[in-house]
Order: sequence, then structure tokens, then C-alpha cells
Amino acid sequence: MPTVTQYPTSAPPTRTGSTTATTPSGPAVVQTVPAPATGQAGTSVRLTTPRGPGTSKPKTAVPGTTGPSRPVAVHEPYEPPVLPPKPPFIPGEQDLRAALLTGGDLPPGFIPADAQGLGGSLAGCPLLANDPPGTTASANAVFSQAATVTTVSQSLLHVGDRTAEAMAAFDALPQVCARFEGTLSTMKLEFTTARATSPAIGDASVAVRLTISLPGGPALLAQDVVIVSHRGTIIVLSVISLTPPGDLLTAVVTRALDKVTARW
Repeated sequence: MPTVTQYPTSAPPTRTGSTTATTPSGPAVVQTVPAPATGQAGTSVRLTTPRGPGTSKPKTAVPGTTGPSRPVAVHEPYEPPVLPPKPPFIPGEQDLRAALLTGGDLPPGFIPADAQGLGGSLAGCPLLANDPPGTTASANAVFSQAATVTTVSQSLLHVGDRTAEAMAAFDALPQVCARFEGTLSTMKLEFTTARATSPAIGDASVAVRLTISLPGGPALLAQDVVIVSHRGTIIVLSVISLTPPGDLLTAVVTRALDKVTARW
């Protein structure tokens, strides 16, 4: 098919047949059109797209991706800083006093009494007469109920890392202090120690019953004692009564432990 190549001039030539033109930024664009000859059928156009200055080169895609390659940020998993363990709280005497039972923690009728209670001495059983080895602070409280001739005594002792040693000694009371002499008020008495069922509370617990009698005579009183440990603190609760304390001791021990655990 005949074509004509056209170049810019002051006066454009007459168009006949097909036209070929150049662009300022690349090779000529060739357009082929049918000659106006009679009987010529159809029209075809062939375009050559120029690529001039400033045309960017196609980016090459990374195999397996849908776009050009780019740097990928890698994030390391977050790891919280390792902090040293918090040291255990060591209560002083003031802390122990704040955790003691009060009259409102006991059934109606109990009133605060002298911290010495009924007075007397348990020198025949040194473990009951003295604080356990390693005791750094202590506090005591005593309550009495005249109607039932009942006395509730509490001791809080902090022994820290010697707690296991102290609890093992209390657990041996029925053997070490099976029978010993002491005084209650001004009377000389005999004490017999037997193991009792301890409530499953605290870190560890021990329970004993002391039967109090006149030397060679019948039993007069019973003293039920429960010892509970919690984080280096030992709670000693005792109930002295003419009759078995029933659920009173369990309720008092539970309340005493709750007051300590609420603080440390």
C-alpha cells in the first residue's frame, strides 16, 4: 500500500494516500491509511509509540510477588524487661498490732482484757512460755466473756525465714510437752497436751488441746490452741473454757488469718 512521509514545512503539502509524521521526542509515527482508490476495502492503522526523554524504565517485579521489590521491615517480638523479685514485706510490731483481733471480730459479750489474760506461767513447756527462735516482732490481745467463763487469746509473731522451724516445733508439742506443770492465776496446775484436728488454712497449721487440772486431781479447764503460719508470720489462737469451744475457735482463727492476709 503506498505511503507518504510528511515533514514539517512552512506550508503543509497536500495529503494524498497515507501520512507519516514525526514527533519532537522520538522516531516517526507511521499511520497507514487506505488509498482513495476505487474498490479498496477496510482501514488499518499501525502506531509506533515513541519513548522520549524522561520516560521511566518499567520496574522489575520480584518473582512470586505482584509488584516491584521493596525493603521489608522486620519487627522483633516485644519482650518485657525482667525485673528483680519484690522483697517480702517484713511487718514490725506496729503492723502486727494493727492486724490483731478487736472486740468487733468476736461474738457479742467478749470484751478486751488485760494482755496477761488470767496470768500465770507455762514455764514447764518453754515453747509455749517463750517466743520461737528468730522472732523479730510480736503483739498480743486477750478477750473474755464473763457469761461463759471463756477467754480468747491471740499472739502474732513474725519469724521470717524460720517459719518452717517454728511450725515443726509446734507440731511436736504433744511429744515435747506431753505433761508439764504451770500456774494459772495463783494456782499450781498440771497440763496435758494432746493433738487435735487443725483447720486446713494458711501456709501450715497445727492444733493441740491442753487439759488443765489440779495436781493429781480432775480436769478443770480445756485450752484449745491453733497455730497458723502465713508468709513468715505465725498466728497463735487459744480458747480457754469450761466447755468445748465448738465452732468458736474455727471462726476466730479464720477471722484472724483474714486480717493478716489483708495486710501482707
